[in-house]
Amino acid sequence: MSAMLRRTAARRPALAARLATTAVVAAILAGCGGGGGGDDSGAPVVPSAATITASNYEGVARQTLVATTYLGDATGLVTGAQVAPGAQTLFAYTRSQIGRLPGLFASRTPLVTGVTSTETFNCTGGGSISVQTTDNNGNNSVDVGDSATVTARSCVEEGATISGAITLSFSAVSGNLNTDTYAATVAVSLQELRASTQAGNATGSGQFTLAISSTSTSTNLDLSVPNLSVTGSFGGIQDTVTMADYRMTSTAGLSGGRQRVSTTVSGVVGSTVLAGGTVNLATVSPLVQFEGDLHPSGGQITATGAAGSRVRLTAQSPVTVLLELDADGNGAYETSLTKTWSSLV
Repeated sequence: MSAMLRRTAARRPALAARLATTAVVAAILAGCGGGGGGDDSGAPVVPSAATITASNYEGVARQTLVATTYLGDATGLVTGAQVAPGAQTLFAYTRSQIGRLPGLFASRTPLVTGVTSTETFNCTGGGSISVQTTDNNGNNSVDVGDSATVTARSCVEEGATISGAITLSFSAVSGNLNTDTYAATVAVSLQELRASTQAGNATGSGQFTLAISSTSTSTNLDLSVPNLSVTGSFGGIQDTVTMADYRMTSTAGLSGGRQRVSTTVSGVVGSTVLAGGTVNLATVSPLVQFEGDLHPSGGQITATGAAGSRVRLTAQSPVTVLLELDADGNGAYETSLTKTWSSLV
């Protein structure tokens, strides 16, 4: 995380923890499953498209929100089971490891170029983390081609127990990751990375690609997820979430003296406990949320199911969102209702 985002996190947790980096939470929830990035035979089977009806479109709306902007807020499923706590922990842990790498590379004992070194750290609540770094050109900085593997062994931090491994490989780096101004593209691979909290757990094994660019005034994030899935248990409910050809972008910056985050999303999302299949998400206009607001105040997204059945979500204010249903797929929304964000998330 850039110095700007670290400072912002201290001042504006709603921005840093929930908005600017929500995309990665979605990736870890959706992209943690049994495979990905390899041949098609290893990819999970994506369920068929769900038929969106008057009886399930509120559930589809919840599923859509889980996959877009609210994973970082421990969003609940329509059943009431909390999906995000374990996934949020996985995300926070992954991002913290990305943020610590520049210091680890800089503190390495000079070695032969390309040689791998390992350091081990104790966790505050017990357990440990080992970080294995490979500095290809031996300059003690994170560069293109450098990589690191972080392995947690029953590491207890902030009420969560983490086990498993993350591998981070940098395909593009410019600027200094310890400053406000930099850009980086990181391929992230999770190997049976498990986070357990009182609310539930999430286990991830899969890949995604994250591109981040930062200046002193703004941060841009672009996330790409292949056809992956994750299975977890939250609130006593087992769920498997799938995503295919999923992409999310998020831009954070100042507007009128307030931090503003704009988010877009596209791709196929499904859940075993919602809608009975998948929906195809699209952004009509970016969801926009301002510092101090709990929810977006503008923007519109759609979720399309079988035979063109569709639900449209339009942010009306930080308090309310309009849901509209086109059950027969003829392009006309025959049913609508206004909900509070809190009733959906």
